[in-house]
Amino acid sequence: MLEKEVNVRIQVLRLSGVLLGSLIFALEPCAADPTPSTKTSSSSPVVGGEKFVQREVPDPGQGGIVAAWIFVPETWHFDSKVEWHYGWVENPVSIAAQAENPAGAEACFLYPTLQLIDVKGPPSLQRYVKKPKPGESSGAAIWLEPRPALQIMAIFIQKTRGNTKKFQWLGKQELPGLAKAMGVPKGSNQQGIAVKIAYEFDGKPVEEAFYGVYFLTQVPGAGPAKSFVQTNWGLMGLHSFRAPAGTLDKRMPVFAVIAHSFRLNPQWAERRRVIMAKLLEAFNQQLKAGYDKIAAANRLAHQVAANNNAFIQSIDRQVMANRQSGGGSSNDSTRSFADKESDLIRGVDTTEDPMYGTSQHSFMEQYHWTDGNNNWRNSNDPNYDPSHTESGTWQLMPVVK
Repeated sequence: MLEKEVNVRIQVLRLSGVLLGSLIFALEPCAADPTPSTKTSSSSPVVGGEKFVQREVPDPGQGGIVAAWIFVPETWHFDSKVEWHYGWVENPVSIAAQAENPAGAEACFLYPTLQLIDVKGPPSLQRYVKKPKPGESSGAAIWLEPRPALQIMAIFIQKTRGNTKKFQWLGKQELPGLAKAMGVPKGSNQQGIAVKIAYEFDGKPVEEAFYGVYFLTQVPGAGPAKSFVQTNWGLMGLHSFRAPAGTLDKRMPVFAVIAHSFRLNPQWAERRRVIMAKLLEAFNQQLKAGYDKIAAANRLAHQVAANNNAFIQSIDRQVMANRQSGGGSSNDSTRSFADKESDLIRGVDTTEDPMYGTSQHSFMEQYHWTDGNNNWRNSNDPNYDPSHTESGTWQLMPVVK
């Protein structure tokens, strides 16, 4: 999901007018601010000439229970989606919704939380953990080292609208009060941001303003995982408003009512809490079992290493004895049968090393590289070349015959 960084261009942009900042004030409760109810009537609020009605956000995965309510203009098309993924322990459910004016380009989009994750741990345990590539999704989250708020918002917009015609950046703005106005739970490192873009929709120019609350929390591991630190970060409260070019300012009160009226059903919220608790309990049980296996593997690895060292020492003594008895040659350029037998038994390749004359590496890899400064790289990939990713002058070492 995260391929291109566009922060360089967007950093130099400026907003025109007070469009984005005015959202904070528009979101504050007012006389026309609707509250969820079970039915609507002629007293439904009217804002910007639009009569608002309440829509339901059903959750088909939980028997059709209403997950949330939202008020949208009566004539607008409305659609929503609630999805459960029980394998995504930290973020098992997502909600998305959109309301569109059939008479034009106006629309309001509510997006699921953009959840990103980064995990750091000691090198000794990394072999037990598959290190995802940057931008790779684990389902619940995208693996990526933390970036600044504006940069990740720009990347999200680039992926969401980057393929539209005549796409361009118009401006950015920090909104310190956005989290409070949107009812986002207070947390550390929060930052409200907004970015405005322009593009062509159905052959006509439009503008769209994106809003989100940046968050970043570091969670140290517990128990067997105490040496790991997990960083949860991303954007919550993500939403955007679209309107024909030049009209977004004027229609902001209508869009603000839509965004501010979204309310979770308390019964559904309690159901979500119970489900998440059950998932976390099962995950912790699996985690403990996994770390028990890692501990056992570590004990076995230490024992194998001790046995292997003793075995290698015995082979070295035998090789030395063979050389002293004349069973092999002392000339480094001509390796004896005993030398080759020792390599075979110990599972190593002896290579021609410009630094040491020869060096030995596991024969589980076919290709052995050196930079001539006591650094080696081994690989089974015939196309691998460390000089493409690392500094220094690397050369492939041939195996001594």
